[in-house]
Amino acid sequence: MNPILYLGCLVVLIGCSVWTAHAEGDFESEKARVIQIYGNPGVDKATKIRNAEFLAHFLDKYSGNIQMTPELRTRVTDAVGKYKEEKANQPLVDGAPPQGGFLSSILIGILVDIGIEAAAEGISKAIS
Repeated sequence: MNPILYLGCLVVLIGCSVWTAHAEGDFESEKARVIQIYGNPGVDKATKIRNAEFLAHFLDKYSGNIQMTPELRTRVTDAVGKYKEEKANQPLVDGAPPQGGFLSSILIGILVDIGIEAAAEGISKAIS
């Protein structure tokens, strides 16, 4: 075979290995952040609410890597789905989403409560 073909295959294999290691590092660092925010009873509710979007992104992206009971997994999936739907339906005012809102505050509260429960139950035991 052509040496250029061998070199190309080697580059692809090395690139895949590096990307996989980087992706696992992202999961570990984001998992540590979720546990630090939602698993720590000393963190105030306002901080947990400010990080609700990060929590929704984390749970959406890594829910397959987290050991949860089936009912908690269903609640997480429902809450993240409703949160994403509400965010998608929010009208933009001068290019920015509106602040507050009754339904948004309820969904964020539900998401924060689920995040606290998931951090206590499953995320700290997550597999990668």
